[in-house]
Amino acid sequence: MALLLLGLVPIRVLGSPLPYPSRHRPPSHELRVDERFFPMPDRVRLAATVFCPLPRVAGERFPVLLELLPYRKDDSFARRDFRHHAYFARRGYVCVRVDVRGTGTSEASGGAVPDREYSNVELDDAVSLIQTLSREPGTNGRVGMWGISWGGFNAIQTAMRQPPALGAILAVDATDDLYHDDVHYLDGIFHVDAYQLEIDHENGLPVPPDYRVDAPFLADRFLRRPWILRYLEEQRDGAFWATGSLRGQYHRLRTPAFLIGGLQDLYRDSVPRMLEHVRAPVVAWIGPWNHDFPDSGTPGPDHDWREAALAWWDHWLRGIDRGVDRWSRLAVYVRHGHPPGGAVTTAPGHWRTLDWPDRRIQDRAWHTAATGRLVDSGAPGSDVALV
Repeated sequence: MALLLLGLVPIRVLGSPLPYPSRHRPPSHELRVDERFFPMPDRVRLAATVFCPLPRVAGERFPVLLELLPYRKDDSFARRDFRHHAYFARRGYVCVRVDVRGTGTSEASGGAVPDREYSNVELDDAVSLIQTLSREPGTNGRVGMWGISWGGFNAIQTAMRQPPALGAILAVDATDDLYHDDVHYLDGIFHVDAYQLEIDHENGLPVPPDYRVDAPFLADRFLRRPWILRYLEEQRDGAFWATGSLRGQYHRLRTPAFLIGGLQDLYRDSVPRMLEHVRAPVVAWIGPWNHDFPDSGTPGPDHDWREAALAWWDHWLRGIDRGVDRWSRLAVYVRHGHPPGGAVTTAPGHWRTLDWPDRRIQDRAWHTAATGRLVDSGAPGSDVALV
């Protein structure tokens, strides 16, 4: 057995809070909320809630922020969506929240629900939406795509398709590896939790009377095999998982990316990988949080990420200097020791910022020897463990 040790480099130590914009920018625009349908090339219509800033002067144009999710926008996610989208819209962004084809209020060819997460059809729709939104009256032709978890996954995968109008993405708690780091298989171990069952259940039993409930609708949902059974058939890494994984094809991501992860989140390992391998501009935070936004995660300290997101969008979608090009590539929260307890709401620690990867870091493999010591050379074929 060998141990692979990560070298230490000088980095800047910072106290909390995170050294990025956090003070709320006052709202600059009045808000209008519209319900719309956007037709796709095959004439299927996707349902959207559009949060529109009202122009302050004639001819004012706004960038667009797109979030594409299978979680029903008209009931289960309505309050959550309003909190975030209205915030950005009141500060000069057209925010478009769309139900994935076959979920929520969106239509589907033959009424079919999606056959997997981040399907090719879903990503085709995302590219079509970006093209359509970039040409909407009152927009400036630039689109950003963002989201947490599923919304972060499809933002990354849509960017891999390089739609011309996509100017930047923001991905919270997402990953570049659908096999090793996604919720289904964690390093090869099948993972069943409430989400695995809930996502099939939520799409299978929409709430009447707002949704069409007839024989074809029910037949598709109860006769189609649920995703969890398909995933049971794909227990090894391979083409099924690689299709949507950025890992191994990092060159396809050419869009500036703002990544946010959490030390308590399962997808955190993807952040340093993408920083190392993606050649497009990338900045990242890794905070103390779980699978949540930085302003509501557990444990704290929390940070209002939306002001930093506005600076990010302003830089890439408006061309306004908000200091983004002077941000460190990585900010990571270093936890301090504390007495054990079952309910840690705020983790003691401090923030560190650094550029990643750092050329001063060196990896060395150390092998266990019969003497009980570590040696820096070992027999061929020795096992290696990363620590």
